[in-house]
Amino acid sequence: DIPAGQKVALVGRSGSGKSTMLMGLVRVARVIHGRITVGGVDIARLPLRQLRRIVWTVPQDVTLYW
Repeated sequence: DIPAGQKVALVGRSGSGKSTMLMGLVRVARVIHGRITVGGVDIARLPLRQLRRIVWTVPQDVTLYW
């Protein structure tokens, strides 16, 4: 459960499920058990376009623009 307006970092060791959690958060992967709420709203009830506007991701790949 993530409070509204909260910034969250997802960190952990290799293989700990970070990518799986992120895929569930932006609904690339379906959540089978439980639910994910953001600001008290179950993300499964949000239209996909709206959900992806409020959830931002920062890729772990390092890119240098020159």
